[in-house]
Amino acid sequence: MKENLKIEPFIATRHTKDEVSNGDKESGEYLGVTEDGVELAREKAMEILEILEKSQTGTVMFIGGASEASRTKATARLIGDEIKRIVKEESREDIEVLAAGEIVKIGMPIKKVIKEVEKMIQTNPQKKFLIDFPLFLKNFGARDLWKDMNGKGLPYREELLAKVGDDHTAFVREWIANAGVFYDEKGNPVKDVNGRPIKGPNPTQIAKRHLEGIKRLTEFARRFIGQQRPLIIGFVGHSWNLDALLVYLANEGKVNLEGYEKLSQGRGIIDFAELAQMEIKNNQAVLKYRDKEWLADLSKIPETV
Repeated sequence: MKENLKIEPFIATRHTKDEVSNGDKESGEYLGVTEDGVELAREKAMEILEILEKSQTGTVMFIGGASEASRTKATARLIGDEIKRIVKEESREDIEVLAAGEIVKIGMPIKKVIKEVEKMIQTNPQKKFLIDFPLFLKNFGARDLWKDMNGKGLPYREELLAKVGDDHTAFVREWIANAGVFYDEKGNPVKDVNGRPIKGPNPTQIAKRHLEGIKRLTEFARRFIGQQRPLIIGFVGHSWNLDALLVYLANEGKVNLEGYEKLSQGRGIIDFAELAQMEIKNNQAVLKYRDKEWLADLSKIPETV
């Protein structure tokens, strides 16, 4: 019998705005996001600080996951910097923020960094910590799924976007409904010039890949905060992929169109800097998203990551 899936507490957000349009400019300080995106991420930081404030005494929030895209790391850095500013401005003594810039100043090798952070955490058992140090994990990436190494869209992505008129919500609906297989208007699988079916990534596998990333971050964090300290993992990812993950968790491990419609509530794909949270209530995993809660029933998700 397979072991039931273990889901760790986490917060996940899509990267902030990165498209330069309508007169908006790219931020000079935060690579890959716009000036408007900077303000949006700072607003999101308030929500994340509130989650930390409501957490147990001694909680460590580790915003440690990002993709290969600079906009995901920049979003994570923005969140950490803004929370750091608020905590300092309010002279908070119950929360300590270790932002990416400060951690880098500790120096290398990584063992030295971990040792210093570990010492700080262990000597302050009553404090809550936010550690903002986004690391690239392929689990949260998008490049190998939707584009090649040169940034060119892969066949499935390009064909489906053309079919739906660049409507990203319609893209996700069809991607999930057909589990990554591209069909023509008559319902027949479309083949490429070599006679092979045009396929994209399987949305269920994408969801599992993200959960494996959360597991990896958890194991890494536990090495320097210990097993008993309350921990919340945080990461920044991409739409489409995050939509699949959230459907998987809210729909008993089934990534299908019915689950997507239930989760999205008619509001389309996850928006720029939109937040989702997994918390544990009475030993039950609960997904919070768009002012609703879904029980992530572990007994009905029987696959180990």
